[in-house]
Amino acid sequence: MTTGDHESVPGAIETILKVTCEGRDVPAVLWEPESADGPVPLVLVGHGGGGHKRAPTVTRMAAGLAREHGIATLAIDGPVNGDRVENNDEAWALRKQDRHAYRRRYYMEKYSQMVADWQAALDVAVQRPLIDGSAVGYWGLSMGTRFGVPLVVAEPRIKAAVLGLFGYGEGVETNQRVYDDIVRVSVPVLFIQQLQDDEVSQRAYYDLFQMIGTENKRLHANPGRHAAVPRSETEASRLFLARKLKGAQDD
Repeated sequence: MTTGDHESVPGAIETILKVTCEGRDVPAVLWEPESADGPVPLVLVGHGGGGHKRAPTVTRMAAGLAREHGIATLAIDGPVNGDRVENNDEAWALRKQDRHAYRRRYYMEKYSQMVADWQAALDVAVQRPLIDGSAVGYWGLSMGTRFGVPLVVAEPRIKAAVLGLFGYGEGVETNQRVYDDIVRVSVPVLFIQQLQDDEVSQRAYYDLFQMIGTENKRLHANPGRHAAVPRSETEASRLFLARKLKGAQDD
């Protein structure tokens, strides 16, 4: 399954980036605010499981960042998603049949690869005149947190992160890299929790939040199931990143 046809992102100009890393193509797209005059911050947006770089969650985030805050967005496909060569009928059949087996097969060896792919895409993006490479943030929930935590730890250009929809103690085998790295997170973090989550227990949320290494962290909990993060929360997460990347001090 590829990303196929897609709608434009209001308020932003889209560019397909040519990115290669360690001999593989990295499907990447950049949205720059169309009304910007000078260098603008950049937010890396990691999509959730089963999504891709142009999933609705990603494009809505890109539109909001561009129109509300004058911020650019960079997205890449996950390891078995979108236009990746690994995204095939066999992978999708296993995902539907047994998600734990799918994650063991397709995720456990992909953490370092995803960090390298993100960094390669970021290197290409910051070469563009409009992008301020000193003001980079990360936004990613669920699978976006799975592969985002190692990136946030490894990439010094990232100054703040929005994470969430992930917990400690569930699927330990495939999640161990997240648990090992999250204690090393040092940038400000907004962590998003769903109170009626049908995939992550409330205790797992609490335990993972406590593990986040930085003292500059906050937890936002909302009613609803795993995939029902309210619009007000996504707006708040954009504001959090905008303030951090534009140098605003906490109230």
